[in-house]
Amino acid sequence: MMTPTHLVAGQFAYIAYCAASGETVTQSTALIACLGALILDIDSPQSYVGRIFPFIASPIEYWTGHRTATHSLIVQTAAGAALWPLLPGEYWSALMVGWLSHSITDMLTPQGVGWFWPGRWRCVLPGSSDYRIPLMSWAELITLLVLGSLAVLLMPWASSGLGT
Repeated sequence: MMTPTHLVAGQFAYIAYCAASGETVTQSTALIACLGALILDIDSPQSYVGRIFPFIASPIEYWTGHRTATHSLIVQTAAGAALWPLLPGEYWSALMVGWLSHSITDMLTPQGVGWFWPGRWRCVLPGSSDYRIPLMSWAELITLLVLGSLAVLLMPWASSGLGT
């Protein structure tokens, strides 16, 4: 997925999480969710984050490849465990929800995600390649618009702090 789609998916996922959990969406936590939705692409010098930090992105891509180490469950779990004591609860959950939304939306593409890195398996959704979303396609634009619309509809509920 492209950067705008990851940003919108991260926001939608975080707003949906807040609507379900009763956590209140704030501007700062929404920005942290955006950061979480983008940071995984630090493994590609062509990504938005990789262009900002090419001295980090190039070695990671060289040694592990794109959508492998940074997108893996083991790295996400280790990062989440390391950040748990360092970040306040709402910031930690915003970062992790944004991070997971990135991997899940990348699973919708034909390339999939290496969730079980260092294994070579790629995880994709859905199973049939006919229904996966190619990058920069109309399907990606429609996905972005649907997720953005759902986020706007869920926002009043998420802001109320009532939860489910």
